[in-house]
Amino acid sequence: MSQPQAPTPLLAQGLQGHPHLPPVLLVVSFATGVIDAICLLHLKVFTAYMTGTLILIGIHLGESKPLDLPPLIALASFGCGAALGGRLTRHGFGTGAIPASMRIHKLALALTLVTLLVLGATTLAAFADVTVPTVHYSAIVLLGLAMGIQIAGSRQAAVLDMTIPAATMILHGLFFDSAIAGGKGDRQGRRFCVIVVLVIGACIGAALSLWHVWAGLLFGALLLATATTATYALARQSSADMT
Repeated sequence: MSQPQAPTPLLAQGLQGHPHLPPVLLVVSFATGVIDAICLLHLKVFTAYMTGTLILIGIHLGESKPLDLPPLIALASFGCGAALGGRLTRHGFGTGAIPASMRIHKLALALTLVTLLVLGATTLAAFADVTVPTVHYSAIVLLGLAMGIQIAGSRQAAVLDMTIPAATMILHGLFFDSAIAGGKGDRQGRRFCVIVVLVIGACIGAALSLWHVWAGLLFGALLLATATTATYALARQSSADMT
């Protein structure tokens, strides 16, 4: 009688059980806080937290003011990035189980594109004035695309409470699932860490951008490059473990 084959690790469920991926995604969350703080301060839009951008559009409509271009550009760029990220992370996946190494490799590819786009925005901010409309809009396009792709990568990884930027639900879960509320307190440490790194990232991004916008964006790009390098290393390790 043949023995049943052991299931391939971390397949269709995502990478929920991967022990080293949450710290990498925390670094990505850190970078998200840095970048979106800079966007709000200097570009007057959110490029990752589309709830904020939609509210800005609604405020303009409610005040019967002409719609500003930046929120519309941010929304369109984010949508294009999400679509591109969806194509990238789904390409090559059939209907069967998906090996963990492939999922991690797709995340690494997405983060590579994100890093390059943020570096592009950094270069733009370093050599041009972001208050000039064409430069302003171009920076929003680059960062909106980057954040759309980034969130597609984190969704494809499917690690609970690490689907950036689900901060509202993470904060809600921190209290809703707490012992005080009668919950089991699952993943409370992870949720707390996500909230903390977002706040610290926003603080550092704001402080650096008050000196130079490009400095804050460069810091965000370096964080993303670190996360990308670590993700490629995890993909190689996961592939080696399966052979």
